[in-house]
Amino acid sequence: MKYLVVLRSAPSDEALHFFAARTLEALTGLGNEISSVFVTGAAAALCSRNFSEGSPQARVRDLWAQFAAKQGCKLLCCGRAFADLGLRQEDCAAAFTLSGNMELAMEFAQNAGALEF
Repeated sequence: MKYLVVLRSAPSDEALHFFAARTLEALTGLGNEISSVFVTGAAAALCSRNFSEGSPQARVRDLWAQFAAKQGCKLLCCGRAFADLGLRQEDCAAAFTLSGNMELAMEFAQNAGALEF
């Protein structure tokens, strides 16, 4: 099966993000596929390139960048949530693409299921 993953949890919840990534790796190990990870709400902060290297937020950002590279999936960040945090397009880390509700709706329509963390 092909899944969309929606991340809403703040990057400060490092344990939850590492749990989510390990869970998704196990799911893909069973032959499933992650098409994209859509980051919104408080989680949109993790898309920022402005975190100090080695900080918990940078570790979470890098975790998802590595996950997407390994799985070959897209990392989409809700542009509205990103802007609501006071961040600008140039603040977005290279691994993430700013997107919106249209891309999210398309992902929901194209996947067999969705998982939210």
